Amino acid sequence: MKFDVRTLVLFILAITLAATASYIATLGERDLNTGYSFNVGQGEKVRTIRVTGQGKAAFKPNQAIIYVGVKTHGLTAGEAVSRNSEVINRVVDALKDLEIPEEDIETTSYNLYPRYSTDGEIIGFEARHMLKVKLLDMKEIGRIIDGAVGAGANQVGGVYFSFTDEKLEELNKLARQRAVENAKSRAKAIAESLGVEIIGVMEASESIYRYEPSITYGLEKGPLPVPAPTTIITPSELEVTVTVQVTFIIE
Repeated sequence: MKFDVRTLVLFILAITLAATASYIATLGERDLNTGYSFNVGQGEKVRTIRVTGQGKAAFKPNQAIIYVGVKTHGLTAGEAVSRNSEVINRVVDALKDLEIPEEDIETTSYNLYPRYSTDGEIIGFEARHMLKVKLLDMKEIGRIIDGAVGAGANQVGGVYFSFTDEKLEELNKLARQRAVENAKSRAKAIAESLGVEIIGVMEASESIYRYEPSITYGLEKGPLPVPAPTTIITPSELEVTVTVQVTFIIE
């Protein structure tokens, strides 16, 4: 039998298409009636159900981060810096007197800016020094802020609540257990409705979300006198949410 070039090309193309279709067929298929996914490995089909489970754990925060600082002005850069240094040292000493360990007081920012008139001329300088204060006793938050302000702080950037590493791991573990139980319960309900049985787990993944509310202040004009009575700040519970995606094997 003789083949011209066109016939030969069409013959090769037909063989290639047939081989490709056969390869795709062995990779997998989807049962449109049940919604199961079929994954092929080593010639054997694996049917799966993929579900998402969520678990939550809430607790009162046991750690707070407070941002306090000092803003000062001067006709010269040196004057602004000198005034700022004097006040910030008083603030640090006041925090230490309130039994805040030195290692829990650190500088987060220090800036020096020129101040301009409406005509664009430099008329002075502004120095800003912000401190980050870590606190483990939630009942002391108001007293710490009052003490810092009383010592000359005229900037309160905010109070941020969180957990110590140990407490966070404990809550993550609890939320994860609840998320897995939720996923198992949902998969079992689906399997029973479809008349199939769960025989194992193919894969699982998780994501963690932690909500951290904050109280933000805008104290710009100061220094301010120590308030009376003491400032009261009571944090609400923080919630840790774990979401898991689990692929169950069914038969």
